[in-house]
Amino acid sequence: MMISELCLFRTAVLLQRKVTAMTCREAERLVMPYINGSITDEELKAFVEHIDHCPDCREELEIYLQ
Repeated sequence: MMISELCLFRTAVLLQRKVTAMTCREAERLVMPYINGSITDEELKAFVEHIDHCPDCREELEIYLQ
């Protein structure tokens, strides 16, 4: 999955707000642990926040959940 400019912009905005932002690459790596329930609470919070704001990663997750 390629990182879209929009996702990079959103990540930059989150970083300016001093919120720990997750990159698309990190989110992609956590898809299977998320599905398997083996993700930490901290990872879960960052992952869900990223998925909520990144349409590319949300679409990728939806593919895995089908």
